[in-house]
Amino acid sequence: RIGTMLPLDSGDWMAIGYGQTFTGEGSYGFTGKGFVVVRAPDIEGPWTKVGQVDRGEHEAVSDPGTGSDTPGTMMQTKTGRLLLPVSRGHWRSLDRDMELFYSDDEGLSWASLGLISSQIGLRGLRCGSRIEQLEDGRLIWTLHVGREEWHEAKGDLCYTVGTDDGQTWSKPHFWAKSQESHYPERLHAGLGVRSECGLIRTGPGRWLGTYREERGSVAPFDKYFGPSGMPHICFTHSRDGGRTWTPAFGFLGVEVDMVSLGDGVILCAYREDTLASAWLSYDDGHTWQLQVDPAELPWARDAADPVWQWPPGGESVVRVLDHDTAVVITDTGLMPACKPTPPEHVVTRELHGRVQVRFFRRGSG
Repeated sequence: RIGTMLPLDSGDWMAIGYGQTFTGEGSYGFTGKGFVVVRAPDIEGPWTKVGQVDRGEHEAVSDPGTGSDTPGTMMQTKTGRLLLPVSRGHWRSLDRDMELFYSDDEGLSWASLGLISSQIGLRGLRCGSRIEQLEDGRLIWTLHVGREEWHEAKGDLCYTVGTDDGQTWSKPHFWAKSQESHYPERLHAGLGVRSECGLIRTGPGRWLGTYREERGSVAPFDKYFGPSGMPHICFTHSRDGGRTWTPAFGFLGVEVDMVSLGDGVILCAYREDTLASAWLSYDDGHTWQLQVDPAELPWARDAADPVWQWPPGGESVVRVLDHDTAVVITDTGLMPACKPTPPEHVVTRELHGRVQVRFFRRGSG
């Protein structure tokens, strides 16, 4: 799970991988049970197992491609504690929940802080995205909340605030809601916001939020000529510490992550339909410029007609190394779902495990 890869305060890198699994339905045919904790002195490895997160005897049949029953992200607080949110329950269930695991010894041993729904008073927590720590020590945890008659693409986004290293969490604050009623002519595919989202602080009282919104399509899905629906990455701003929000704009894409590099600079990574991209903003996310920086494809770029060209996996995450350096980590080893491969491409068993790391460094100008 590349969303869990992060540099530790001690200097090493850590990530969470699949350990034990259950047989389940979905595109991958399994769902996670226990998770292996791996560590490396450098991002390129070599990686060594240092611990394991045991989820007990809970079993749910679901698809890990949706983020169900798997850790989506991991973070380290200012005290050194590692926090690892994990989903609980079938992804269509109204009783889905989030369980928060923690480690105070950099991954060697883990324990649970319990389920979150009872604390914040919400059911149907489909996914818990990233946890961000503000300069004053508060933790901001973004959550995707389902609705009754659950649909995977319909729901609302909220955040909850923690002040005691993850022990307890506040009532939810909603910051983005599904807008499917705005697109009545788009009858096909999912409509609404998705759990691919995040909040960052850009300055005193200033927050920037981003999320994926499905806008549907006017024609049924066609596996040869296009994706299902019109997925947009949307931005929204707050100038009062996350209490009120003003939507900005969006562009085509999915699987977004972003970080603040200071001095108003924001680096945003995402996947569009033909390549993995990165955008830079120099004014806290109000305007953007595209970095033409496609990640690796599993075949040559001239291997086939462009309609066959599938982007490199997805789920890019951004990590800050220092004030002048950041890395974009992209999954490039996952074979495409619902897209044909070029006729000359030889399929191998290497379906997982290929990760590309791209370094971005601030120029002297």
